[in-house]
Amino acid sequence: MRIKFIANYIISFCGNFKIILDSLFFKEYDVVFYSKEFFHDDWIVSSLRNINKKKLHVLYIYSFSTSIKDKEGVAIIKLPERALSHIKTDILITAVSGIPRDVVSSNIRELVHMPHSFVSLHMVYAKDTFDAYNTIFSCGPHHDKEIEMINKVRGLKIKSVPIGYGRLDHYLLKTECDLICREERKVLIAPSWASGNIIDNIAIDLIHSLIECNYDVYLRPHPQHWRHFSSQLRGIVNIFNNSDKFHLNTQDDSGPLFACDILITDYSGISFDFYFIRSRPIIFVNSPLKSNNSEIDLYSINPIELSIRDEIGVISSHTIDDILEKVNNRDFKEFSIERLLYNYGGCSLAVNNYIENRIKG
Repeated sequence: MRIKFIANYIISFCGNFKIILDSLFFKEYDVVFYSKEFFHDDWIVSSLRNINKKKLHVLYIYSFSTSIKDKEGVAIIKLPERALSHIKTDILITAVSGIPRDVVSSNIRELVHMPHSFVSLHMVYAKDTFDAYNTIFSCGPHHDKEIEMINKVRGLKIKSVPIGYGRLDHYLLKTECDLICREERKVLIAPSWASGNIIDNIAIDLIHSLIECNYDVYLRPHPQHWRHFSSQLRGIVNIFNNSDKFHLNTQDDSGPLFACDILITDYSGISFDFYFIRSRPIIFVNSPLKSNNSEIDLYSINPIELSIRDEIGVISSHTIDDILEKVNNRDFKEFSIERLLYNYGGCSLAVNNYIENRIKG
């Protein structure tokens, strides 16, 4: 057994080493997909699953520490982001935002961003986030308008392609979709990570109150909250450690997104995920607004995460009593998803059609 293990390890190492040499120095791929963080994989996995691997040479590069499942017919290698400067490909598609110009190889003919959130592109992100990209796969009509405005403000020529929301394809294929829980006593709290958000100001009191009302509470912090404020989250866990009604959720676990009956958030893009797959009540808490774009005043477009809130959910003040009242009322707003979203459930097909037409052209 030990000899077999060592032999398999050597074979695996040699295989990976060859992929590294090919990707950095020798081989040109038709299309490369790149994920910097583990959660980026959600947006591109459906496209990788459906891409025509018989016709195309496909490489998947990732930079996170977690191991990933094999993607049949796709070469996979772990490399740091800086290694992109050596990659040769016709198209590089990524859910990573903010890749700097000096990282992008001149041998990458088209750098494509697949947004990893349905929210606006001009408020949440820094002003120069998309300067290095040639193309953005727009999730809906709001992104087309924003890209046009970004081009005008930044003096860019980013192409907007109506594709849809990659993560939704992934969610619709997950087995949880067939096992959605219909219990009415599960609440998901999933805020953004701006200063003064729900976790910062009212999380402990809100969780206490919901548990007292016999709700199971799932707290799902933003990935950046885990990164920058993990001690705060550990403090919350310590407070509710003895309660079987409190659950701390990570981005890697999508279960509560399918199981919970009510979402409490602020301006987070998770509200769109929840609405698209659950069509259940959403409560938007009026936390302090976040904008990372220092040029936001140059944009005349109202961000969708602000304009749509009262059409897909109800807006609450920052007080516990107001939030609890709205949780118990369970108001649900019906809204035509097609008005917001391109290619519902068909994003990966649109991506693959674009790749094949682009390479043929």
